[in-house]
Amino acid sequence: MKQMNLIFIFILWLACSSIALAQTDRQTELRSVGKELDVWVSKTEQELVPAADAMPEEKYGFARSIGKFEDVRTFAEQIKHLAAANYILASAVLGEKPPQGEHAESAPDSLKSKAEIMEYLKGSFAYLQ
Repeated sequence: MKQMNLIFIFILWLACSSIALAQTDRQTELRSVGKELDVWVSKTEQELVPAADAMPEEKYGFARSIGKFEDVRTFAEQIKHLAAANYILASAVLGEKPPQGEHAESAPDSLKSKAEIMEYLKGSFAYLQ
C-alpha cells in the first residue's frame, strides 16, 4: 500500500510538472503599451482606409437628414474628423503642434475631393504611427 501511494504521488508530481512546462511554452509575448497601441492603430487603419476608399466620390457628401439625424456630419466630414483626431493625438504625444493646424477635431476646410481626403487620412495614420 505504501508503495502504491508513492507511485501515485510520483505520477501526480510528473503530471503537474508537465502541465507547468506546457504552460510556459504557450505563454504569449508580453507587449508594451506602445506596442499594443501600435497594433490597435494598425488594425484600425486596415479597416478604415479601405472602407473610406470603397465609398464612391459622389457619395462622400452623404449625410442622413431625416428625424434625429439632422445636422450630422457628411461621410467626408466624418473621415476628415477621424483623421484630424489622429493628427491631434499624435502631435500631443510628440509635444508638437498639429501639422496642418487641426483643432477641435476638425480638418482643414481646403480638403474637398475624395483623393485629398484619402491622402489626408493615410497621412494621419502614418503620423500617428
